[in-house]
Amino acid sequence: MKPSLPPYPLFLWLLLLGSFTASFGCNSRQDSHTITYGNTGWGLSDTEEGIPGIDQAMVQWYIRDKQLIYVVWTDLSGGNSSSGSKGGESGGVVQHQANLVSLDGDSFEFEYTLNTNDHESGDAGALKIDGIDYPLINGALVLVSTQRDQVAVKQLDLDPTVTDCIQNHWPSQESRQGAMKALANEPSTIHGFFQSVRNDQ
Repeated sequence: MKPSLPPYPLFLWLLLLGSFTASFGCNSRQDSHTITYGNTGWGLSDTEEGIPGIDQAMVQWYIRDKQLIYVVWTDLSGGNSSSGSKGGESGGVVQHQANLVSLDGDSFEFEYTLNTNDHESGDAGALKIDGIDYPLINGALVLVSTQRDQVAVKQLDLDPTVTDCIQNHWPSQESRQGAMKALANEPSTIHGFFQSVRNDQ
């Protein structure tokens, strides 16, 4: 007697079930990412005078999978200021909003968007500040002045000094603040930008 194959409907069912299981296993896997939002800031006392962005500042950054994506350096008064970010990733699109609130009660908001489906562009995403998009491919260190009720923005490349200030394992928040304040007071492009804004007042 010849061995008989399973009835055709059952054989077809098993084939379809195997295909569905393999397909489901591929499509259901979701890549997990390590996300870090960080910020620091410093300010002036009521009796002190200084240059906003240098002697007082709020700095916010975003790290994705251990890669520093952007640094937003503002001239808001830091110190005991607060900041927050909200958002997530859906359908390959990363999007979040950040809000910085200074000691004086001034606030500053910006948005970040990255389409991870566009693998060929090498794009790092873009920030939207005051209604204008700033692609991070043009510079991931973003300086923002809010003086004179106007927003001025300058993009710079992230240099190793800024990256080290943020990604080094500092023993305390105060030590990181000290390193970034020292960086702001060096004769760098950061200092030059905020100094020029002050001179134009």
